[in-house]
Amino acid sequence: MRYRSVFCLVLLFLGLIGLCLKPLAYSQDAETFYKNGYIYFSQNNYEKAKESYQQAIQIKPDYWDARYWLGKTYEMMEQIPQAINEWKIILQNQPGHLEAFKKWRTYAVSQVRISNQERQNLENVFLYQNGSPETYRDKPWDIIIPYGLAISRQNDFTSAFLAARLFRWVSSQISGLLSDQVDISYQKALDLAATNLPEDSELIFQLIKDVTNYYPQSQTMQKKIEVLYQSIFAKQAGVKTEESANTTQIEIKITASGIESGPVDHRNHDESSPRFYIDTDFE
Repeated sequence: MRYRSVFCLVLLFLGLIGLCLKPLAYSQDAETFYKNGYIYFSQNNYEKAKESYQQAIQIKPDYWDARYWLGKTYEMMEQIPQAINEWKIILQNQPGHLEAFKKWRTYAVSQVRISNQERQNLENVFLYQNGSPETYRDKPWDIIIPYGLAISRQNDFTSAFLAARLFRWVSSQISGLLSDQVDISYQKALDLAATNLPEDSELIFQLIKDVTNYYPQSQTMQKKIEVLYQSIFAKQAGVKTEESANTTQIEIKITASGIESGPVDHRNHDESSPRFYIDTDFE
């Protein structure tokens, strides 16, 4: 009877050891499949590489390196939708994964089509603030981020400003990997506005307000704002931009309600008197 009890205790002990070692064994198996996948990939045997990476992920679903290389394997097999999906899964769980983001971004834009209605919805939310960006929080790597990348490729002021606003929200709420797109889009919006001044003065006001608030220390941004001011001044004065340096009889005021012009306000009566005056009226 005593021997039977001891035998049962030994079996129980061995069973507990097995349970403790099982996750480690799985981890080792996943690592082996991952290494095999890399060997097959380097040999251009993509079918075998795919199978190995899939087996590693089946054992360890959060094995992000294996999933990243599975995406690259699909890419080499010209199965782009499958590759995009693997990188997207990584970004959904690891929004700061730079390598997956670089790969995903290369192909993501080609997978989206923005309808006129959806474009209008985006402008209402991000430009005119008629709605909440939170409506786009679900599945950001499927919709809002690809939309932003697609819009940023268009070469007009409204698109550039829309992309800047959209990426600013995404970089603060979803992934900081889009922060460089914020800067690029704001600079592009400033350049396009200065080259061809938009009719919508409210958007000009909002652009100047954004850049002044978010880039107070950026000399690059401030220089671009000065160029935009010069363009606005020239248009109000009815002269070409290059001729505006000799024009001194106009005052410019930019507010949310529009752009106003009138006689210059000589606040100082010396050589330092401003040639024109701009009040951004941010309150």
